[in-house]
Parts: sequence; structure tokens; C-alpha cells
Amino acid sequence: DGPSLGMILRGNPHPSPAFFEAMVGAIAAALGHAHAAGVVHSDLTPANILVGSAGIPKLIDFGIAALANQRAAPGELVAGTPSYMSPEQLRGEAMGPAADIFAFGDVAYQMLSGYLPQAENATLADLAHTPRPPLSGVSAATAAVLARALAFNPGDRWPTARAFADALLATLEKESEGFGETFTRVQQKI
Repeated sequence: DGPSLGMILRGNPHPSPAFFEAMVGAIAAALGHAHAAGVVHSDLTPANILVGSAGIPKLIDFGIAALANQRAAPGELVAGTPSYMSPEQLRGEAMGPAADIFAFGDVAYQMLSGYLPQAENATLADLAHTPRPPLSGVSAATAAVLARALAFNPGDRWPTARAFADALLATLEKESEGFGETFTRVQQKI
């Protein structure tokens, strides 16, 4: 009964620290539950995260999740939102939870920086065959945590969504005495 995270970010591209923390925690929990059940979401985007009137986020649109762990035939349409898709998904290769962790990294980076971690003029071929450029607009420690989520090779990504979320939130917390202060400094760098 509420807006999508995408709608919220369009109106406020730099959400509060409490909102960021709640979103990261909820996304990690939802992906952990899905992955434990053998389901890869395959289209994690801000548009597919609804925030109810009680402030509880819900991950929706598992419509293409059935493609998880399947190989697309050459030339077959690959379903998903290209800006958030992992390189292996864009290439039509077999996918596992690492594809969702990649998309989770995109969403988290977007919430922190206000933009996606790729060149504005990136083509589908660029997204599928070229690692993302170095991350900017966040501290070096935060960039390192995000870069692991966005690693080109799925085996180099965080092992679970929870491990990524915990590392990201811990890094932001360590950067200052309080997460709110860190978040404010990160936002001021942009």
C-alpha cells in the first residue's frame, strides 16, 4: 500500500541513514529467505521494493525468478532490468544468488550516491563484458565493500546477501562515531 523504493529515490535520492539501514536489512533478509528456498529473484531493482504504509519494505515481482539457474539459448531474450543485472545474467549464462547480490550492490550504491555504478552511456555490451568503473562518491572502505558485491566474477562476490549487508553497515558505522554522521559526510562528498 505504499510507494516503491524507486519512487522514493526519485523524490529523495539521498535517504536518511535510518531509512538506508532499514532497506539494506530488509533486502538482505528477503534475499536470504529466497536463496535458502533455491529462488534467485533475477530482477532486484528499486521499482521491485515496495515500502508499505507501516514502513515495512517488501520485495515483489518474482515473475522472472523461474529463470534462475537456467541458461538462455544464444540470441534468446534475457529478462530483467539491464542497469541492475549482473554480467552473467546479461550474457545469458547460468545464475545463482550472486546475481542478486550484484543487483543488491547496485541498489545500495544508488541509495548512497544517488546514481548507478556504471558509465551513463554504458551499452548492454559494456555492462555484460566490462567490470564497473571505480566507485566514487563514497569512502574508500565503503567502495571496497560495494566493489566486492559488484565484482565481475560471481565467485568474487559476497557469499550471502546478509554478509554483504552486515559488512556495508559495519563499514559505514566504523567510519565515524555514528552511522548518521558518516552517512551525512558521504552525502556531502557527492
